Amino acid sequence: MQTAPTKNTSRTYLRMAFIPLAVGINLGISALVQILKLPVFLDSIGTIITALLFGWRSGAIVGVLSFAISSVTVFPPAIYFSGTQICIAIYVQIVGGFGGFKNVFRTFVSGIGLAIVAALVSAPVIYFLFGGITGNGISIFTLYLQAHGFSKGASVITSGITAEMIDKVAQCLITLFILKSIPASLLKNFYSDRLKKNNL
Repeated sequence: MQTAPTKNTSRTYLRMAFIPLAVGINLGISALVQILKLPVFLDSIGTIITALLFGWRSGAIVGVLSFAISSVTVFPPAIYFSGTQICIAIYVQIVGGFGGFKNVFRTFVSGIGLAIVAALVSAPVIYFLFGGITGNGISIFTLYLQAHGFSKGASVITSGITAEMIDKVAQCLITLFILKSIPASLLKNFYSDRLKKNNL
């Protein structure tokens, strides 16, 4: 006699189905950004959503897979920033556990914190592996700062934090909007304590 699936089994199936969707979200939006050379990234929305729904490990898988694929399609340096994606997933799980996505104000503050984390983790990679220039839209601002007397290190940090502040706040707010747009009857299938703590 076939038994009904347990909650853990259902969650596993749901996660396996959701991860490719989240990877697609990351890749689709970030590809458009790279093509247009915009001074933002918008490459972690899928990572953030997954970390809130399933935890940092699943979020990290989404982020690393996204960057591995992006590295061979539209943005070759992406794979070197996989560590940043892992840190983003860990940060989101921690902040989400304290209700960091409960409302717009908290989400905005969480986005600022995420921007600082991402900028600090990414800066050494940009500086040492790429000499401060990775070829995306942010590099234009880095070159501008260097041309106006900033050192390479200061230019990388300043351009990185400036871009990340806009980018990560925007991504966190977009994540909140997406999750708020999903019917509660559907969200409850994700069995996430973080959703409850954020009134989602």
